[in-house]
Amino acid sequence: MLIRADWMRTAAALLLAWAGTIAPVAAQSVWAPGARMNVARAGHTATVLPDGRILVVGGHQDNNILASAELYNPVDGTWRLTASLKVPRHFHTATLLGDGRVLVIAGRTVADWATLCELYDPATESWASTGALNADEGHTATLLHDGRVLVAGGYRLPAPSAIYEPATGTWTTAGELGVPRLHHTATRLRDGRVLVVGGFETYNYPTDNNPLTSAEWYDPATNQWTPAAGQVEMYGHAATLLRDGKVLIAGGNAAPQIFDPAMRTWTVTGPNDSSYGPGAVLLPSGDVLLAGGTSGLLFSGAARDVVQRFEVGTGTWNRAGNLLTARAQHTLSKLLDGRILVAGGTANPRSTGALDSTELLAAAATSVATIGAEFTGAWYDPAQNGHGIFIEVLPENRFFATWLTFDPSGAQAWLVGLGTYGGDTATLTAVEQPGGGGWVPNLVPNHVVRNAWGTLVFTFTDCNHGRVAFSSPVAGFGRGSMELTRLTLPLGVTCP
Repeated sequence: MLIRADWMRTAAALLLAWAGTIAPVAAQSVWAPGARMNVARAGHTATVLPDGRILVVGGHQDNNILASAELYNPVDGTWRLTASLKVPRHFHTATLLGDGRVLVIAGRTVADWATLCELYDPATESWASTGALNADEGHTATLLHDGRVLVAGGYRLPAPSAIYEPATGTWTTAGELGVPRLHHTATRLRDGRVLVVGGFETYNYPTDNNPLTSAEWYDPATNQWTPAAGQVEMYGHAATLLRDGKVLIAGGNAAPQIFDPAMRTWTVTGPNDSSYGPGAVLLPSGDVLLAGGTSGLLFSGAARDVVQRFEVGTGTWNRAGNLLTARAQHTLSKLLDGRILVAGGTANPRSTGALDSTELLAAAATSVATIGAEFTGAWYDPAQNGHGIFIEVLPENRFFATWLTFDPSGAQAWLVGLGTYGGDTATLTAVEQPGGGGWVPNLVPNHVVRNAWGTLVFTFTDCNHGRVAFSSPVAGFGRGSMELTRLTLPLGVTCP
């Protein structure tokens, strides 16, 4: 990609009129109480939608299993109820599909296990049935690179796995796990394979747990499971894909470890102050935050307020304060503006109580870089050379970006957007894909169409490295992220 940065700055100036002026976003700097949910709940799911809202689904409260769902609006910090599930459920999974819908499957329901699968459409705020799957609690659901969803393990699917095809709404059988397992973790790697770690072969707490010491991965190209590498016994943990493609396994019964898919090796990177069942999220800085959980496995022990941060640069763990409320069976979500939202849970896993409280960690508290004029320039992903992004940092906290790339059919395309920045994060919520023009001198300005495309969120670890997360409801684009490395630096500008 050899496109001159000075040309891009000229193009940026000409295109600024497209998006108008967007007010700067103010940032907080500490944990603070958030608005209360409409319904107290634990054992629920929380999904970040393409437009930045959070969809919270199901869970339990006292002796009731919930069908209710609600939406959090990060712009004004409010919750409101949306359409309810057809089947009440908790300890289920919710997976954001490439078209923006959310697939909810399995979990416990009022009488037994929830076999009916449901799809939530954010555009219509409605639920639709989408077949049945004989799954239950303890499984994992993972979005594959091709848009399908892999479901593995659980009480009813301890060894077989299943694939959901969003285009047809149908389920098919997939390969069989080498070891039956439940309450494991599943992580999609950069090459498209899915890494499954630990869990139990059977589960009858507090006896006959049969914890596993193995890991394996699923290859969508061959529809086969193969051993990944052995490691110490691991359960009650969380798994996070790091920016370098490695996987951090932390929390639960053992010291945290990092798995290197290329070398198929495990490296201990602890100990840390482990909790069972913590919430885990990758911060804009590339570090990992763990929050809450219990002092004992699943329903034993007390809820904890411990917050820990894994510093990727040094490979060390540090205490990062405490939650305002000790909680387990909660959710931890990264908002598009870089803030972290903690929602619901229970203060006592042995009781039937649930929480309606939420709390927020400000973006500034997770940042290690501050966006300034030196971030202007050309950026690209060395692993995907051939397309790239031009960034212009402007006065009044405005941030302009143009992505010269290709559409799903392979035709050249360019995306353009203007947003705001604060700390290490820039958010562009109204990115457009222009079309309808022609080559000079035959370009007619009135023929140019400004097609709404989606959102881009940039986060930076320093002024030479970052990441862009994208989300588009336009067919074929979907949702994902790309690593960024600086390609050019404007003349006269220095990068500290």
